[in-house]
Amino acid sequence: MNVVVIDGNVVADPKSFSDGKVVKFALANDVKYGEKTTTSYVQVTVFGKLANVVLTHCKKGTKLGVKGRIQQDTWEDKDGNKREKVGIIMEGFDFQGGKPDSNTAGNKSSQSQGSAASDEIPF
Repeated sequence: MNVVVIDGNVVADPKSFSDGKVVKFALANDVKYGEKTTTSYVQVTVFGKLANVVLTHCKKGTKLGVKGRIQQDTWEDKDGNKREKVGIIMEGFDFQGGKPDSNTAGNKSSQSQGSAASDEIPF
């Protein structure tokens, strides 16, 4: 099984690639240990229709709950050194802390990508 659920704030406005079919953004996740807080930054990649929803309704500072899978990428840099990074391939999300904007239907759009019933009342 490869499932990850994480929440946090979008670090910068999501960026679109491949004519909007791929969207990438970083998510900042805070973990508190007593009075100390540690922040981790995770790269999130989104494909297809969900990418368009993210691009339209998410911006820097948006608080999201992200569900997806972990993916490790490896490559060689220009000096021949082996490099790797771990990120999340997003499969669904929820807005945390309310609607992102009063004139968008982002909350309903994001829910329709998941397991939400089509007869739910949009908020």
